[in-house]
Amino acid sequence: MVGTFLLTVIKNQVMQLSSPECMIEALNAIYDIYSDKNFDYDEPVFVRGGYLQLLERVIEVVHNMAKTISKNTSRDLRLRADEAKILKINVKLTDTFRDIKNRIPHTTTYTQLYYYNKKLEDDETLSDYNIKDDSTIACHRLL
Repeated sequence: MVGTFLLTVIKNQVMQLSSPECMIEALNAIYDIYSDKNFDYDEPVFVRGGYLQLLERVIEVVHNMAKTISKNTSRDLRLRADEAKILKINVKLTDTFRDIKNRIPHTTTYTQLYYYNKKLEDDETLSDYNIKDDSTIACHRLL
């Protein structure tokens, strides 16, 4: 199973701290695959499989790893690392995406939020897109 392989990569990288590239790509792949609950495999694999709990346990390691990547010499990798960071934010269905972006550290006017590859407009709310509890929203910084 792809998800199990990606989690194994993440666990190995947390223990070895040797290859930030592998961890970054594995985290981003998990976000891409399991970014919402609309598919049959999301609930049994991501939720019941304990993926969120594992990701929450590696938050500190991911944040520290991202800090070690130079913006000057490895700009693309640093941007991918920033995308791979895990941030849990409590929101209300009536919050606009502009409000949510304002709660995310280091966002800029070039930050865009996506829900299952759909661009979320700043003035719209979670309920406008029918986004439910425990969903994952991707945050991308545009160059």
